[in-house]
Amino acid sequence: MSSVTIEHSAQRYLFSHYGNLILADTPTFDDTEKAYISNLRSDYPIMIQDDKSPEKRLHILKVDHLGTLYFDKDLKVVKEKTTSRDEVINNLMLFFKLWKRRAEEIIVSASADNLVRISRFRHYFDPIDSILVSLYDYGEVSNEEIEHARISKRLRKIRLYLELLEGLQIIRKSENGYIPGNTFVALRDNRLEEEDFRNVLLSHIIRERYRTLRDVFKLTILEPTIHVDSCVYLQEVEVETTVYRTIETIGQNYREYYDRQMNLLDLRLILRRLENAEAIKREGKHYFGNEQLLKKMVDMKRELPPISMGLLTKP
Repeated sequence: MSSVTIEHSAQRYLFSHYGNLILADTPTFDDTEKAYISNLRSDYPIMIQDDKSPEKRLHILKVDHLGTLYFDKDLKVVKEKTTSRDEVINNLMLFFKLWKRRAEEIIVSASADNLVRISRFRHYFDPIDSILVSLYDYGEVSNEEIEHARISKRLRKIRLYLELLEGLQIIRKSENGYIPGNTFVALRDNRLEEEDFRNVLLSHIIRERYRTLRDVFKLTILEPTIHVDSCVYLQEVEVETTVYRTIETIGQNYREYYDRQMNLLDLRLILRRLENAEAIKREGKHYFGNEQLLKKMVDMKRELPPISMGLLTKP
């Protein structure tokens, strides 16, 4: 059987079942399976909208594995082993979810110093801040002070925060409670005012444990600010250059990326807070990333391996 015929069979099945955005590698014969096997992937196009330019730029996202095609020796599709169209679509949606999540974590890590300067954002870290104040002023947080939170739900949350801080070596256990840990001591700078020092510690916590704060502590109240920040940076991090957007385009990106609507007044307020904290920049009606922060984000992205769907999807 010629390879041209095998490729033709694969391409014919591909277009009739998956559409024109799904690609297939050249099928190879597997002696163990006694079948021709082809990897399904995608060079997925996304449009980069720069509102300072009348032209849109096409950018390709490489998705390495979305499923597998199986053909028997007579080139008939083995449907029970071939990935269905629904599975391929689900795998593609999973890729975009991972792509957004990883970019979001890069953006938060690079922007942590700026985000803690947003008073609204910082307010939600009051439980951690209260522990840091006690450490700064009194050198410890006693067991008695911890147990004073009699409401079981609050006490449970405080203990989770203590575990988080202990894991980062910001605190360590003592006979009577907790005292400053190695990280607290190492980051402390006598030239800093108390609040500035706590900002340094909160930035470190956000940078190192944002995923835990989001998934374990369910600090979803932070998400509108982070998601808007991500809408400004997501395309910039991908194409590694500045992309200028109007508030209308950012609102559209927000709907596309997070499948929800944001009130225009709320969006304006969040953008202003991000701008005031120098997490983003603005020129007239155009918003774009802070150049120094973008460079950090791109450097972080380059240090990470590409997102591999082969590790997550069914063989």
